[in-house]
This record gives sequence, structure tokens and C-alpha cells, in this order.
Amino acid sequence: MTNRHGYTDALSYMFNLYSVKYITIRDWDKNIVIIGELVATSEITDTRNEIVLQECSIYTLNDNSHLYDVPVFYLSTEFNNISIEIMEGEEQNE
Repeated sequence: MTNRHGYTDALSYMFNLYSVKYITIRDWDKNIVIIGELVATSEITDTRNEIVLQECSIYTLNDNSHLYDVPVFYLSTEFNNISIEIMEGEEQNE
């Protein structure tokens, strides 16, 4: 028995294993929190890491102050600067 899986990266494995609908992304460098419905992800590579969310709310990381809402959010960044959390249920919860 091993912990290996057939996916190209652990993020894809996690999203498929848990049938992810909503996620929370904490961007530690930009000090923001992004909450939204997962639309698409790229395979994680050394040159390109992408996530597309819809119906997003953006908050400050330090005090959770609401900054703005946006219908679509495209994130392309190194994933070592963010954390991704799976949200349970069908609706966004802060």
C-alpha cells in the first residue's frame, strides 16, 4: 500500500477526491482571502499554476474586512505563497 494516486499533482487529487465546489484561498503575500466557486484548475507545473473561481468575495487577510465582489477571479501564482481550503456544503460561508 502506498499514498500514490493517478493524478499529476496532489491539488488535482484533493479536488477530485472531495468533489470540491467552493474553496477559500489565502494569499499570504497579498494579504487577501478569496472565497468562490471552483470553475477550473491547471495541472500544477513549474511554470504555470492557475485557478479560476466564480461568484467571488475578496476579504483582507488580517481582519476579514470585505473588499469587493467579482463574478470571475483568475489566479495565476506560485502555490507556495497561498493556502487552499475546501468549503463544505453548497453555499459560501465565511
